[in-house]
Order: sequence, then C-alpha cells, then structure tokens
Amino acid sequence: MSFQLKMLAFATVWGFIQLVAAAVLISQTSGVHNELTHWGSLAYVSGRIAYTALYISGVPLIRSLFWNIAAFGMLAVLAAPFLLRQAEALSLRTAALCSGAQAHRRPLPVPRIRCPAEGSAAS
Repeated sequence: MSFQLKMLAFATVWGFIQLVAAAVLISQTSGVHNELTHWGSLAYVSGRIAYTALYISGVPLIRSLFWNIAAFGMLAVLAAPFLLRQAEALSLRTAALCSGAQAHRRPLPVPRIRCPAEGSAAS
C-alpha cells in the first residue's frame, strides 16, 4: 500500500476523532456521562483502530464491518445527552405521580404506576 493511502487513512481517523472527542467532552461537562457514552466511545476507538489496520493491510469486506461499528459508536456518543434528558423527564413525571402531586389536576384516574420506594401503586 502506498504512503499516500496510509496518510489518507490517518487523516480520516483524525478528522472524526475530533468530533467524537468534542461530543464526549460535552457529555462529560454537562453531567451526561453514562454507559451509552462509555460504550459508544469505546466502540468508536476500537472500531477505528481495527478499520485502519484492515485498511492498511488491504482487507476489503471485514473493514466495512468495523467502520460501521465505529459509526454506531459515534452516533451513540452524540445521542446520549438527548436520550438521557428524555429519561430524566420521564423519571420526574413518574415521581410526581407517585407522590400524588398531580392527582388534583386530573379529572380522570391516573394510570396505576408501581412506585419503587413504596412498593405500592398510586391512584
């Protein structure tokens, strides 16, 4: 493989790793670092290392699999802050229903939800 193709492989890795590093830093500083960002960043780094090694060695089909693993890892890191915010909102809503704070606002009965702290259902 020529030196120019090896440099092209390095340049593409360097270009995308900056995006993923920025997404990981944003997740960390906003307090959204969770399993999704951990495993997503691990999948991205390991997928790109394997892809680059396979690209340099000239293996065409298997390297596409590792490129996809790296792409899904990058998407997981980018999506983690948004998914966690939705999960927190659902958790707060469930906690409010369990405490009975919104019971007076609803004319219809609230669906029965099992509250983790009490072990009983709110009505």
